[in-house]
Amino acid sequence: MTSDNPERERQQPAPSPPLFANAAVLGLGRAAIACLRLARTIVLARLLGVEDYGIASLFVVALALADMVGDLAFERLIVQDRDGDSPRFNAAIQSLTLVRGLAMAGLMLVLAEPFAAALGHPEIAWALQLFALVPLLRGLAHLDAMREQRRMRFGVSVTAELSGIVLALALAWPLVAVLGDWRVMPCLLAIEIGVRVVLSHALAERRYRLGWQGGVLARALSFGWPLLLSGMIGVTILQGDRVIVGAYFGAFELGLFSAALTLAMTPCLLAANIAHGLTLPLLSRAQERGRLAAPAALTLEGLQAVAALALLGFVVLGPGLVQLLFGEAYAGAATLVALLGAAFALRLARAGPTTAAMALANTRDLLYANLLRLTALPLAVAVAASTASVEAVVAIGVAAEAGALTLSRLLLWRHWRTTPALAAALGSSRAAFVLSLLGAGCVCAGALLESGGLDIAAAALLGLAAAVCRGFWRTLWREASGRLRTARRL
Repeated sequence: MTSDNPERERQQPAPSPPLFANAAVLGLGRAAIACLRLARTIVLARLLGVEDYGIASLFVVALALADMVGDLAFERLIVQDRDGDSPRFNAAIQSLTLVRGLAMAGLMLVLAEPFAAALGHPEIAWALQLFALVPLLRGLAHLDAMREQRRMRFGVSVTAELSGIVLALALAWPLVAVLGDWRVMPCLLAIEIGVRVVLSHALAERRYRLGWQGGVLARALSFGWPLLLSGMIGVTILQGDRVIVGAYFGAFELGLFSAALTLAMTPCLLAANIAHGLTLPLLSRAQERGRLAAPAALTLEGLQAVAALALLGFVVLGPGLVQLLFGEAYAGAATLVALLGAAFALRLARAGPTTAAMALANTRDLLYANLLRLTALPLAVAVAASTASVEAVVAIGVAAEAGALTLSRLLLWRHWRTTPALAAALGSSRAAFVLSLLGAGCVCAGALLESGGLDIAAAALLGLAAAVCRGFWRTLWREASGRLRTARRL
């Protein structure tokens, strides 16, 4: 239902806090959420044991697959579209989101038994059927926080998400004490999402409304269908290796893989989400003003440098960190951390060209890159069926991520080559891109051949890749120095 006079409800945008404050809210909030999720994973992995934790991780897969099928990026359209601040437009998008939640709940209910049977755990089918309520619950969320992001204000979304994960972490140990097995995971996921939905309503500035506006569906589908397909492929990629490991190598290996996956995925996806949240609005504004080159160069070079540093950290610290955090029972995941770290670091680097393309409303480039990445899954299945090496399966994924990153940059160059300033922006991170690919290749070769010399070569290449992004480091130093001088004068 919409208002009789929606223009009366249209609120004047409140003054936005400074960019640095917005970045701090988003960065610190996302970092806290990622750390708390990692802490919850560690708690469950230690308390449940390797096999039960492997089964529990299947509920994460189920929820991700449900999101994958219906993710038309309606929420992001509120940020990107020119009418994103309109009450009627918001009501229409919320209606579409609710319909999507209903559809996903029904699909999960129908597919629960076949999914559980395919993974060799039919005993969890009933829990998956109850878990179908979670996508419906998510569809009831208030999207006012997305409207706030148009003005670079992230406080509401960060508060709601952070509160949900804090409560879920606080209840992890009591639920393990009561239930004692994999059933803890669906309970915690439902609690986390439930709290987030409740707070999305409690903290919203506008009332929750459903309605319709002519042309919204067509605009949403035009913007969202490439992201839907890309999201489906992305989640298939993200969870496909976990499904392959569970189906071919058993619950114990799945537990090791899930622990390594969580450790590798958390920092890289955190950095990608923060970068996307900050740079998409900025690049969209710069594109409208015809001044895209400078912020695009900073985005591409900065993400390439951060990705190289992340991969360097996984090579040097990852094997020891997984044992320190998860315990000696997970020592077998040491090599997997380095390999999965390489895959996710390459994906983090790909966030640069992806965000730049999205700012131009060119969402198809992301789809094409993910299609290339998807081609590795059949090969991974064949390798899993013919060998006892989980590492070989993951190495195939690393090679495919390198190919997807390369394709993303080529597609962006195709769009930008006629504009010298934009072509130069893409070329500024070329050396770091090449060195990162070489370093990731050394990581894979070192893991498969158990060669320490290749690990040293990978570390040297990755350190050099981060160092050659001079424009990014100069900008970062200039901003930090300026703020330090301002603070001293005050």
